[in-house]
Amino acid sequence: MDKQEARQAEIDARRNDDIAWRTTVRAEDKNWRETIRAEDREWRVTVREEDKSWRARSEIVTKRCCALSAAAQSSKPGASPEAIFALAKLYEEWLDGKRE
Repeated sequence: MDKQEARQAEIDARRNDDIAWRTTVRAEDKNWRETIRAEDREWRVTVREEDKSWRARSEIVTKRCCALSAAAQSSKPGASPEAIFALAKLYEEWLDGKRE
């Protein structure tokens, strides 16, 4: 019986070690996942803000290009660059809804 009790004690000790190890691994895995999720959320917010900024800048550039193209096409041949840019500025204001 003494041999059987020692064997059972060894089995119990191994089982407790396994349980402790799994608990530690699960806690580390949970912490790692939470850290990754938090970093991912931060990254997504940053990307969204950068995307909004990029879209706004892209929209401004597109409006300016359209206004300049329209001004160049509607100007008389030989018009000065200053006159074309002034007309483009009016077209840009019209595109922005500042003029009717």
